[in-house]
This record gives sequence, C-alpha cells and structure tokens, in this order.
Amino acid sequence: MLSERSAAVATAIGLLCVMAPAVPAQEPVPSRPTETVTGVVVDAESGGAIYGASVTLSGTGRRVVSDSSGAFALPDLPLGPALLRVDGFGYDELLLPLTVAAGMEPLQVRLQPDPIPLEGIDVTGRARDAALSGVVLDETTGEGIPFAALWLRDERRFASDERGAFRLPSVPPGSYLLLAQRMGYEGLYVHVSVRAEMEPVVVRLRPDPVVLEGITVVNRRFRGRRNAYSRVVRAFDENRLRRTGLPDLLTFLRYEAFLTLRRVEPRVYIDELYQICGLDMLNAYHPSQFYLVEVYGRGAQIRAYTHDYVERQARRPRMIEPADLPPPGLPAC
Repeated sequence: MLSERSAAVATAIGLLCVMAPAVPAQEPVPSRPTETVTGVVVDAESGGAIYGASVTLSGTGRRVVSDSSGAFALPDLPLGPALLRVDGFGYDELLLPLTVAAGMEPLQVRLQPDPIPLEGIDVTGRARDAALSGVVLDETTGEGIPFAALWLRDERRFASDERGAFRLPSVPPGSYLLLAQRMGYEGLYVHVSVRAEMEPVVVRLRPDPVVLEGITVVNRRFRGRRNAYSRVVRAFDENRLRRTGLPDLLTFLRYEAFLTLRRVEPRVYIDELYQICGLDMLNAYHPSQFYLVEVYGRGAQIRAYTHDYVERQARRPRMIEPADLPPPGLPAC
C-alpha cells in the first residue's frame, strides 16, 4: 500500500493534470508555393542546342547544367521575381530576369557566340580587363527595366537591353561609380568593384509614379494627334529606335519609313521646335537618342522627341499643337 505522503503527491499530480489547460496542437506552417523552371539553351546564330551551359539562380548558388539537347530544369523555385545567369564555353554570359509563376512556359535562352582569344604574352604585367555585367530591375515589381541608361565614372555610356540586362565586356579592374537612369524612375549611383569572376551587379530603381502616370498622358496626346491627321502617320517608338544598327536618324527614316526626298524639303520638328535645315539635323542624331519619331504623310513633316523632352512633358503635361497647320513664314534651308 502507498504511504499517506505518496498518496498525497499522486493526488496533487492528478489535480494538476486535470486543471492544466490543454495545449492545442501546433498547426503545420503552410509551405511556400514553388515551380520548376525549365527551358533550353541554344546558339543565337545557328539555333543549335548548347551542351554543358551553366544556369545559375543568382544570389543562391543553385546551379544546373544543360544536357545534350540544351535542356535544363531548376526545381522548387519560389514564385516571384528571379534572376538567372546563363553562360557557356565560347559564349557571352547572359542575365535573364524573369517572374516565376505557376504553369509558366519553358524558356528559350539564346546565347551569343564569343570567340575565345588565344593567350599571348603580357609584357606590361597589367591586370587583365574584366567584364561588367548586371541587370536593372524595378524595385517594386522585380521586373527588368528595358533600355536603362548607364554611365561609368569615366563617362563610358551604355544601356540595358529589352530584358534589363547589360554587359560591358572590357573594363579595367578597380572601383567605379555606376549611374543608372531611366525615364519614370529615380536615378541611382551604385558603387561597383570590377574584378575577375565577379557576381552580376543588380541595380534596383525606384519608380517615380508622377512621371510614369505623366508618360501615359503624353503618349495618349501624341496618339490622339496622329489619329486626327487626315493621312497616314508612321510612328517609331524607342524599342524600334534602339534596336536599329543604322548610323543616324535620317538614314533610319530612309530605310524604315521609306522616306524619299522631294523638291520640297519636309518640315522637321525636334521637341516641337521647327528646325531650319532639318534634314541636316536628323543626320546628326543617332536614332537611340529619341523616345518617339513620327512621320506624317509621305514625309511632309517629321516630328522627333528626345527622352528629356518627354520626361519634362510627363512632369508638367501641356497641350500639343495640331500637326496639319504649319505656322506661316517658316524659313527655308
């Protein structure tokens, strides 16, 4: 038989068990949805599959290699913005910003061939130049920002591509200030240290909602004026203007807009200002310097708008003049 003391202890323990509140079972933490990103890596010129290309999820070290058919698969990627780094022996490195989503289509990654130079003798002993690559992203959405303008400290200017990626192949090692700008975003200085085997530089620009909304208004007004014109109007946006390999805007219009020079020289406006000897002015600009170019009729008038002008209009939108009534007394060239 239990002693009185043992019985008292057992009774107390029993009462504590009865009085203790029941601890609810901990609910399992829901797992974050993921998706497998698949695709194929091909030669941008021949279209052939690239075997052994490295596909890395930037910032994580997760890496896979394409098989003999160029195919690859990155499993269990969280939904949302991601940045892939793809490179292969004999090809330029490619940065591919994307948004991982459920049921997304396979990617086709096209690498540009990069001939491998033969090693020579370095008689100067100077450190080998390195490639500066990276991507410009929207800070809010994580998506790539196309055609962002970038400057290095030595005033070397280049731009991101349609995905927001950029690459400057030959930069001496050292520390630089990289300036990134894009209409509709706040400009940003980024300190970069260029060296061999460096990680891609990720630049995140903060949207300027006032300018972004203003650009929509400006584009709507340009479109309304074109629609009101009694003849055909051809418009070339910055995507088309930046992609061309033609050396100047006049040559671009001759080839792309089939501009033929007649006895009467077309009226040329740059940022809504009439240009005396306007064709000579068009010959002095590269197409990428413009946000929009409009050709009215068969070339009766040409209107070109720089990025700075459109941004000023976006901040303080103003009405634009009709395109069909030229002001009287325009001087000729």
